[in-house]
Amino acid sequence: MNGEIEAFVDTLNLDELVELQAVVSRRIEAHLPKQMRIVQVFRGYNEKRCSKPWIAAVTSWPVGRSPVLHFGEYLGTDAGGPAEILARPGDVVRWGQKDNRNENHTVANWGVVEADGSIRKCSKEEAREAFGS
Repeated sequence: MNGEIEAFVDTLNLDELVELQAVVSRRIEAHLPKQMRIVQVFRGYNEKRCSKPWIAAVTSWPVGRSPVLHFGEYLGTDAGGPAEILARPGDVVRWGQKDNRNENHTVANWGVVEADGSIRKCSKEEAREAFGS
């Protein structure tokens, strides 16, 4: 079957290939769970000591390398508030906050998005396994 598909694709011009890519993308998107707003709430912090809280989704994870992240937005202030990102169930996310005075207090969590939009906290190893499946 792959040979037949490749032979068909070889007959297409650039405009037809672009249209085929768009059709395939729409079909794949239709079968994926919908993206949802994932929210992680942070408590207040000393802005002179800590960075602004962050949240990110893992978009790719090359073998033997660090994951590539797409960052969401922190909507709060130094008094606290939510950070949010769009993700699908099963996506791997990270969230945290850097402590500029003491690295031991820096927070950088791993998690997997659940069907209800919650985040199931996990280890880096569990996140790698979830991303690869």
